Amino acid sequence: MHNALLIPEVRSTILDCLAADTGKGGQPKISTSPNYTQPGAGQKALAALARTCRTLSESALDALWCLLPSLEPLLQCSRDKDSYVDYDESVPPFDEKEWNVVLRHAPRVRELIVMKSDELSIKILESLWFHTTVLLPNLRKLHWNPHEYTNFLLIRLLLSPSLVHLDVHLPIDEDGIEGFVLGFLRCYHTFCPKLKSLHFRHRDLNRNSSSPVAAISRAVCCLPTLEALTCHALSEEAFLHVAKSRDIKKFSARLLHHHPDDLRRFAESITLDYPLFENLRVLHLRVCDVSTVIPYLKSYHQPFEEISIEFSEDPSPEILHEFFTALSSPTRQQSLRRVKLGSCQLSSGSGDRRRSRVATKTAPSSWGALYSNYQVSVGRGNTSPVHFEVLAPLAGFSLHDFEVHLNNPILLNDNDLGRLVQGWPDLETFSVTTGKEESSRFVTLMGMLLLLARCPKLCRLKLCVDARTVPVLTPEESRMCNMVIEHLEVASESPIKKANVAGVAQFLHEHFPSLTGVTCPRNYGSNYPGLWETVNSRIKKIRGLVNSKDSENYYVDSNSDSDSDYYH
Repeated sequence: MHNALLIPEVRSTILDCLAADTGKGGQPKISTSPNYTQPGAGQKALAALARTCRTLSESALDALWCLLPSLEPLLQCSRDKDSYVDYDESVPPFDEKEWNVVLRHAPRVRELIVMKSDELSIKILESLWFHTTVLLPNLRKLHWNPHEYTNFLLIRLLLSPSLVHLDVHLPIDEDGIEGFVLGFLRCYHTFCPKLKSLHFRHRDLNRNSSSPVAAISRAVCCLPTLEALTCHALSEEAFLHVAKSRDIKKFSARLLHHHPDDLRRFAESITLDYPLFENLRVLHLRVCDVSTVIPYLKSYHQPFEEISIEFSEDPSPEILHEFFTALSSPTRQQSLRRVKLGSCQLSSGSGDRRRSRVATKTAPSSWGALYSNYQVSVGRGNTSPVHFEVLAPLAGFSLHDFEVHLNNPILLNDNDLGRLVQGWPDLETFSVTTGKEESSRFVTLMGMLLLLARCPKLCRLKLCVDARTVPVLTPEESRMCNMVIEHLEVASESPIKKANVAGVAQFLHEHFPSLTGVTCPRNYGSNYPGLWETVNSRIKKIRGLVNSKDSENYYVDSNSDSDSDYYH
């Protein structure tokens, strides 16, 4: 064995890389079949390493078992595959020999995922209902999303004092809350006293669902040292409890059913000695009116790293400017890296949402589970144009991600865009979608090129661009390019001339060498999306990705994006 492998840090780094190489984005590769039977390349390498290298065997086994997307590996290591693949009703209990094998590997598991389609894991847990030994004694992270309501009870077998992160889908609806769910909410903290991160998921509740909201709120208040909380429904008392906590560092919640005046009243309890959200780093809120968030930002210097606000009523430019100004304290200019704003459509009464045609395209997937039901409102509130002066306070930050999705027209020309991003050399995401704009204020292809020069690390770009003219460039400008962006998104109102389609495609090909496609959401009554689809086809033809006869469809299906039911 090479001497370098004798260094623990080197071995750990190698094994961590293999453990992460199990699927796209470092996530475990989960089969579409009910059972997890397709390990990734990294897992296969770890298994081979555990079998062939005595020195690395234990470390490789620890890395291999660290994250389980199912409990099926417990059967794989203790029984022949032919003996369990056809379990239709139940899994026979483990005999003594099999149970000893399970107990040899189970302590290595640190994270477990139980998906809706994972019926085999549910059957395994059912077979262990009367076992007194904890199945996974060192489990630290649990993601629980069973398919049937009654299966929720089996979570009891996985709750242990070692858990620090709990992500649970609660079977709750508008009609009320089941007794076994209520029992879980009342007692879970006694089984997991060391919890630092809590995520409660459930269906949207209407304004009259007071009983479930009260039960969830009481459960949240049972953990005084919680550091991360994502919860869709909270009472006023629970919201204040979280806001006053000095331990909370990440907070995500939907406060759509709280009256804006009540939220402003809560902010009056802020003092310099006891500011709300004192040590908060990440804030995700879904509110009716963005102005209700402003009092929590004014005159206080919480060291935010990320702030995401989704609102149902379109704000006026004055309110947006006040929000950005309140956000711009010296402390936050040094710490804040991600700003995300989006409008949503608040349903009336039932909790159901009416999905607009462009909802899926305009919802940035990076907003995570809190915004999995992201909607675009249609002309609700004030939709006056937003000029550069409104966004100017953001120029003092050093942002990495900037995402704004409004119904208000955002009127920025090339110079405005350059001034806005001049202090963002580390920007990775620039995503802006707006309402119908005045064509004279669109960013042009030249402005897009200057954006690439100012932000060389840009890897995701979405904006409204005026492509009616292909600029003539100097030799220096011709060398400007972005080697990272593979996909460009343009707004449906992005103007382009039919005669310039070939020139635009060639321009994008030259300045985005890695570009493989351009998408433009469907907009009935406009020819622009069809022309942009032709640009997309020409780029693919240049790259050799499709034949010249392909892509006859002039429109992109705006509902083609899909969010995972459980992971984002």
